[in-house]
Amino acid sequence: MEVARSPGRETGWAKQTESQNCTACSQVNATSRHRQKPLRIQLKGTLPFEHLEVDFTEMKPHRHYHYLLVMVCTFSGWVEDFPTWTERVSEVAWCLLRELVSRFGFPISIGSDSGLAFIADLVQQANKTLNIKWKLHTAYRPQSSGMVEGTNWTLKETLSKWIIETDCSWVDLFPMALLRLRMTPWSHGYSPYEIVYVRPLPIIKQVSTNLPQVRGVEISQQMEQLGKVINQVTKFVQERVLFCLGEQVHEFVPGDQVWVKDWKCDSLAPHWKGPYTVVLTTPMQLKLHVSLPGSTTRE
Repeated sequence: MEVARSPGRETGWAKQTESQNCTACSQVNATSRHRQKPLRIQLKGTLPFEHLEVDFTEMKPHRHYHYLLVMVCTFSGWVEDFPTWTERVSEVAWCLLRELVSRFGFPISIGSDSGLAFIADLVQQANKTLNIKWKLHTAYRPQSSGMVEGTNWTLKETLSKWIIETDCSWVDLFPMALLRLRMTPWSHGYSPYEIVYVRPLPIIKQVSTNLPQVRGVEISQQMEQLGKVINQVTKFVQERVLFCLGEQVHEFVPGDQVWVKDWKCDSLAPHWKGPYTVVLTTPMQLKLHVSLPGSTTRE
């Protein structure tokens, strides 16, 4: 009974009880106790993507992909992952120049372990040409690669749980795992996305309007509701840009009855056709439901 009242034991049992409520967590988490991450001792940089940490992590083979190249910005915590077939130097150069440098610019320094892909002459010569300082970490000392090693551990743990819950492959799930890492706040209260883009991650919860439900209705009604959602989201985006994207030239909404001008009618024939039901709308166009004898078409 004295052990049961111990505060330290109560905390551990509470975590164990919480883990037991989730099957995926119980299968992936090795222990309910808090595992201390390696001490992070490396360059931080003063701006995003000044210093990077890179590493290869081995994954379960799928679609010829055997490895995951992980790149972490030590200043913001931004993570970039690239599935690769091998651990060759060509994979590192391709992902670095084509995917990272083209979007965020050239880093000042890069840190990695002493893997063959990182110590190859091609990589080192390219670094000298681009004036990038490549720092090799101390062997058998995970503290020097603490940030990228911690990212690998968190990423694999997340993917393992999602694979159990969804029965999908890690190749299909890792983009969403990246999103989770980028939008998770750090100890200072800011997420990597907020540090890099200086604004919160745009998610659907920020749309203030009530999005209509489209379950359990016919296809035509689903299209009508979808058109309303698109208009609401479009209006939401247009109100938040720095320049005008154009004003809506009509005030019609799906479900309205409209008459259409007949420009090819005879002199004594009616000049208007309809009424027709508005099915979908855009800021410049309408889509109508037109019923013809013996058939049903839309235009």
